[in-house]
Amino acid sequence: TRGDSPTPAGFTRAKEEERLARCIREAFERGGSVTIPVFALVKTQELLAMLWRMREELSPAMRQQTIRKPVSVEGIGLHSGKPGRVTLSPAPEDSGIVFRAGAEHERIPAAPESVVNSHYATTVGKNGTRVQTVEHLMAAAAGLGIDNLDVEVDGVEIPALDGSAKPFV
Repeated sequence: TRGDSPTPAGFTRAKEEERLARCIREAFERGGSVTIPVFALVKTQELLAMLWRMREELSPAMRQQTIRKPVSVEGIGLHSGKPGRVTLSPAPEDSGIVFRAGAEHERIPAAPESVVNSHYATTVGKNGTRVQTVEHLMAAAAGLGIDNLDVEVDGVEIPALDGSAKPFV
């Protein structure tokens, strides 16, 4: 509580910043939270600036995941009834999950703004190119912690396989 506690004798700004930094590091190491009494020597804005300087130390970049090698699956689309083939390939860091479909291999990011229909199944699209029934593949990727994936789709729909995410695992 800033300003409510008396400042202890001999307490300096440098000592307080050092104490705060230590408390914050310990909280992150434990994976929990901590309540830190802040004396009048450090204002809220200064505390936020200190946290900003510590941000890389406190939360190092999480390692992103992709798959090791390309894999393909073939089957029939649940809603279209048409055959389809999907090839999943490793993708570079920070590329995200991207569907490539249609004659021009249009790149459709797996993002909320790419959803063009969600009636019965999730359909993503861009510039008139669409890929239907992406939810089981996306559930498998999320469950496995896969962040980056290139999904080449031959057909209009991701094959249903057994109707679950399991075959994609």
